[in-house]
Amino acid sequence: MDIQRITEEISTLINSQTNIINKNQSFRVYVQKCKKRSINDEESVVQPFTISFLKVLNYINQHNLLIEVVQKGNKPDFHSDRFILECKSTKFTSFAEGKEESPEEQLKRYLESPEFSRE
Repeated sequence: MDIQRITEEISTLINSQTNIINKNQSFRVYVQKCKKRSINDEESVVQPFTISFLKVLNYINQHNLLIEVVQKGNKPDFHSDRFILECKSTKFTSFAEGKEESPEEQLKRYLESPEFSRE
């Protein structure tokens, strides 16, 4: 694993996210607006960024990464043989905010669910 290359690619990816939706608006300002206006950008911004981030780490869809396109039941957004990952909208300050269950409880529910299989 080339840590230097990965660090550079992640840095480039993060810095490329400065002009989302509006070229004159920084990513930080965009996130602040999402929080203030309760904009749900999980599918339009967070998940595409996550896919790009996972590619840097050599997790590629249908190779060693599974992406749940349609949520039917208790399944995380992404999973592999080594991890499960659930994306959250940038409108949340706390991942438990406005939820009936904590993030830990949500992931535990996924792991225990008959709908979710890591195979």
